[in-house]
Amino acid sequence: MLQGDPEKHIDFLERTRPEKPKPYKVLLENDPGTNGHLVNDILQDVFRLPGARAWDVLMSAHRSGVGLVGVYAKEVAETLASQANGKLTEEGYPGLFSIEEDE
Repeated sequence: MLQGDPEKHIDFLERTRPEKPKPYKVLLENDPGTNGHLVNDILQDVFRLPGARAWDVLMSAHRSGVGLVGVYAKEVAETLASQANGKLTEEGYPGLFSIEEDE
């Protein structure tokens, strides 16, 4: 059982609670020269998007220039974008995936 002033215990808990990690968006930039089937496969393989969702992201990038792949913790977003860009460069295409802090 806690002893003493309950306000001190609440203050202690609030000060020691870790901050939530800031969310980061992974974005897919449109590049008409990149094979769409390859990008669709990467969205499914690396980001684990279902086929219909991967297609929606691809078409969003095609129509508006950029598509939102997902929102993740910074380290996860960096890792996924790096893996996806690595697969593109292995096939001779530029990296199209980037991250930015979600507001």
